Amino acid sequence: MSFLEKLFGSFSDKELKRINPIADKVMALEDQMTAKTDEE
Repeated sequence: MSFLEKLFGSFSDKELKRINPIADKVMALEDQMTAKTDEE
């Protein structure tokens, strides 16, 4: 890992920090969606 990656973080780290809150919201909706019937 280079000095700049240690200082600023890698592209993957930045993307994970950006995507994790979105994934958490999707996972929170899972129970609501599985409780619905096919007609809903």
